Amino acid sequence: MKFFPILSTSEAKDFEQSIFRGDESLELGAIQLVANGIVNLFTQNFSSYKNNTKRVLFLLGKGHNAADILCAFNQLSEFFGDKTLFYFCLCHPKDSFRNNTKKLYDTFVEDKKNVIVLDVKAIDSIKNLDFEFSFEAIAGMNFKQPISEDLKHLAKIVNAMSIASKISIDVPFGVSEDFSDCLINADYTYACGIVKKSLFLEKNKESVGRIRFINIGFFDSDLDKKDLFCAKESLTKLIPARKSFSDKRSFGHLFIIGGSRKYKGAVMLNTKAGLRSSVGLVSVFLPESLSASFAAVEPSAIFVDCAETPLGGISLETLSQFKQLSKNCTGLLIGSGLTDESECKALVCEIIKNSTCPIVLDADAIFKESLELLKGRKNAIITPHIGEFLRIAKDDSDELLLALAKEYSITVVLKSNIMRCCDGEKIVRVSSGTPALSRGGSGDILSALIAGLIANKSLNLSPLEAASYGAFILGNAGEKASQIKGECFLTSSDIINFL
Repeated sequence: MKFFPILSTSEAKDFEQSIFRGDESLELGAIQLVANGIVNLFTQNFSSYKNNTKRVLFLLGKGHNAADILCAFNQLSEFFGDKTLFYFCLCHPKDSFRNNTKKLYDTFVEDKKNVIVLDVKAIDSIKNLDFEFSFEAIAGMNFKQPISEDLKHLAKIVNAMSIASKISIDVPFGVSEDFSDCLINADYTYACGIVKKSLFLEKNKESVGRIRFINIGFFDSDLDKKDLFCAKESLTKLIPARKSFSDKRSFGHLFIIGGSRKYKGAVMLNTKAGLRSSVGLVSVFLPESLSASFAAVEPSAIFVDCAETPLGGISLETLSQFKQLSKNCTGLLIGSGLTDESECKALVCEIIKNSTCPIVLDADAIFKESLELLKGRKNAIITPHIGEFLRIAKDDSDELLLALAKEYSITVVLKSNIMRCCDGEKIVRVSSGTPALSRGGSGDILSALIAGLIANKSLNLSPLEAASYGAFILGNAGEKASQIKGECFLTSSDIINFL
């Protein structure tokens, strides 16, 4: 299984119907799997709140989303401890609940200790209380108009309440493909079983928060979809152990060309990430004034002293060094910290002309002339952030992303809170990560991870796979680092230790 299909609401409903066929026992089995996924995901991400939470709010609809969180409640209540108060707001009368939802409510909530149940009309009675968490499970993909006045008022109050982390089950209330109004904003959305198209629409991006996927085994193929999602289960090619009779050359040799007196740190982050990217050898071409100090910090890499331009960039003279050594190169990264000096740009173009191995262009190596030289190669990846992408495209829409990747025969990794990896035919979305990555240097780590993955001959990854895997690994490392150090008080160097 490479990637998971992203489905529209109608496609998702049809798919579920083909699986369950109205059989409530099959539906209950899926609900139990989702519930286990919710518990695992939540307790991993919020382990510090175990036995350390005052209040939790549950917003219940009448369908399967509510059943999912009700089924998870027993385990969640044990995690939170017996000092936590649980508030359940019923957004519909209990007698309107679907059968499984009603059974689970009666089993896990009815007459439960520390549970306070209130009608949707009573939401004002708790609006001044502080909550650590809310779990919203009102409508999911079955959201439709018209919205009752009670639910409109509920959304307004909940958005204004003091809730440290708001979690929506499957799809936040009010988020849809056709209509977005009266939204309950989420900090996290736990996409359950099927990843829905509405989560990625521009108009909904501020309402869905961080998207986390709970896989319950619905898919064994991508259904030949062009819009795809990368989850941890997608990284199966990285699981096999290395063969016992291998050596460092078995896993490829990554060349990194970058750095300048102005931007020293970028190529050091490249180096550290490249060494951790699975590749066997890393050679770094950098300005000669930096080489000795870099070798002292990271002796595992091979450093190649390069002549410098008057401004401290890498001189065009480096081309001859590259040519002499290039027979050993199985993957190439160029651009991080390079600067946009004309001589550095000329070097980028000459390196492209004189290389055939997979290549990753980052930062100042991404410009129109360099892209023109990549046409027809089909083994090139570029890693721009939005600003860099807008230097070569009119906007960052999916349509232009697909068109640009196809025009230049490249794979584009468009960096944002949700990464988009596009090879001109498909877009793979990667939602792992955290705002902790919104700091200088994280892109340098990403480009080296991707370059190392595609340079590793033993993995035999396509550019789209290497790009998507690298993006997911960076996001996952950012999550782990922020759990230990917090999202505000870490550096990009810290993230490398969690790769």
